[in-house]
Amino acid sequence: MLKKSLIALAIASTAFNASATLTIAAGGSHADGQQLISMEGASNSTTVALDDITATLSDVTAAYASSAKIRVTLTGGTLTPATAVTALWEAADLVSTGSVAYPSGNVVEITLGGTGATAVQGAVDTDVLTLGGLDVTATSFAKGAKITYLIEVLSSVGGAVIDSKSGTISEVVEQFGAKIGAAGDFGTTKIDVGKDRLEFVGGGLTETIGVDVTSALIDHLAADATTYAPKYVLNGSFGFLGSDAAKIVTDDDVESATGTPVVSDDFTMITEEAAALGATFDGTAADTNTETFTITVDGKTQVLAPQTFSVDVSFNYDDDESKKGTFSQNVAGGKWELNGDSAYIPYLPFGTAFAQSVTITNEGSVEGAISVDVIANGTTYTHALTATAKAKAVTDITAGVKAAVAAAGVTSGNVALNIVTNSPSGDVTVSALYYSKSDKDRGIVAVDNQL
Repeated sequence: MLKKSLIALAIASTAFNASATLTIAAGGSHADGQQLISMEGASNSTTVALDDITATLSDVTAAYASSAKIRVTLTGGTLTPATAVTALWEAADLVSTGSVAYPSGNVVEITLGGTGATAVQGAVDTDVLTLGGLDVTATSFAKGAKITYLIEVLSSVGGAVIDSKSGTISEVVEQFGAKIGAAGDFGTTKIDVGKDRLEFVGGGLTETIGVDVTSALIDHLAADATTYAPKYVLNGSFGFLGSDAAKIVTDDDVESATGTPVVSDDFTMITEEAAALGATFDGTAADTNTETFTITVDGKTQVLAPQTFSVDVSFNYDDDESKKGTFSQNVAGGKWELNGDSAYIPYLPFGTAFAQSVTITNEGSVEGAISVDVIANGTTYTHALTATAKAKAVTDITAGVKAAVAAAGVTSGNVALNIVTNSPSGDVTVSALYYSKSDKDRGIVAVDNQL
């Protein structure tokens, strides 16, 4: 009878008890050793041919003299077909000896010391058991789905479990991804209100955003995107660049590294189809493809506004069944902020039936210039006020706000306002209210002073 002790499983992926004495190797690409399956590549697949699992037994001891079988149970799938599994003990084929049985579709049992299993019966320390032919019909190929194993040493006395260990053979991961890369400075610089919002702090006139598209190293069912070109859509408000979308690109106000950007007629999108992703976007190696967009302002007439950007990234790929799929992801693209204070008033009614009051409280020692963005009729109008936010004082800017609204062509109805003050944001608070003349009712508007 084979006298083997505790079983330790180390699928590179799994940490086990220090007393374990059976070492398992699955040879996967994951940092923890699991075999990686592509979610995109497996989108039309039902089975996966996993790599061999090797188990090395060691530390002979009389404590487990009753060991009779090794049982391997898979979860997350069934063997297809079960009899395709190969079991080798030091390169000797156990299947032909009748030492391997399949109690169910996901269970393999190897008899130790049974009839015809002399190769196992005579095993010594550090002998290797190899399980191959693991063609598995997976329960799921969704992201995070795993195929796991439980290996048990069974006793000849009633089939009791002497020892057991478990771990992960494979995991389904997203092969493709997109993120804002290290290239670029979006979100790291601010608009200089002291320069009338015509340039960035430090006198800069350009901002660059870098977008990384990634492909992971995959062991099984990889998708292939090598010949496909990614499409990028930079979302924001680009009206500050001018009124002629085509001219913006011609004048090099918007440039990209590999393609030709196109500005939408409503100035809310910059779209580009770049070059093909390249040879290693097929799972054979980890790879990153970077595209950059550079926006240049003239520093003279193009007033910049605080805003948040995002990027839509999409491209096609062929899955493991040679069927076409599409990767699509939206990533946060950074934001432009002011180096002063910006307060947003979501609505304020105007017209003969209403009166308004807008004030700025400046608790600091820095007096600041004021400008008003009037947001109405789908357009933002910027108006500089003659009044300034006096240090350690409350400044009534109602007249200036009314003049800005009138200059925007608004005579009645609700408008949104952005009040920009060239003073430290922590020192400035904007308050707004209105008075309805017909019912003599006063309304206080909730102002977002955290922009």
